[in-house]
Amino acid sequence: MILVSVAIFYGRNIVTPVLTVYFKDVIKLSYSQVGYLYSLYLFVMFATDIFTGGIADKYGRRRTLVLGLIFYGVSMFLISLSKGFAFCVFAYALAAVGSSLISGTLRAWYFTEVEKQNMAREEAKNAFGLLKSINSAGSLVIGLVNSVIIAYLGMRSVFYAAAVLNLLAALLALLLLPENWGDKKKNVLAIVIEG
Repeated sequence: MILVSVAIFYGRNIVTPVLTVYFKDVIKLSYSQVGYLYSLYLFVMFATDIFTGGIADKYGRRRTLVLGLIFYGVSMFLISLSKGFAFCVFAYALAAVGSSLISGTLRAWYFTEVEKQNMAREEAKNAFGLLKSINSAGSLVIGLVNSVIIAYLGMRSVFYAAAVLNLLAALLALLLLPENWGDKKKNVLAIVIEG
């Protein structure tokens, strides 16, 4: 779980420091268009995030996580190829759907596995704490990694790296995480309403 989580963290956060600059300076979007893209991302996430927990519970948390990582990875690749606003709209909306499918899924998977394995509460907290520490340290490293990537390969390469990391995380999740569910018998809407 820690290895998958680290790949997810880097894959999603490597683009964060350069996203606005990339949209503005490389794709040549206006500040208004960049604002529209961020608003679109947040709106699509808001609209879809409500249902993704129910989808993960019903159809499988690993499956939902993998699908989200694939969507997000493909969206980063599409953004790296983008040359205009309309294409960015599609790619960034896909990124938002991917983010929605990813959000909370790994944590729900983890705590279900903790219950299934009868893991001691202290052991479970230590593993989750270690993960938080690794990700915090990773935040410091991302800026350095971005600088090297941009200096040698150009800004678009950061998006290629994000695509590869997300697809790698999807593969790791498929290979390393057993599937688990919430309540498979209920429909998605019933799960969402129950919260």
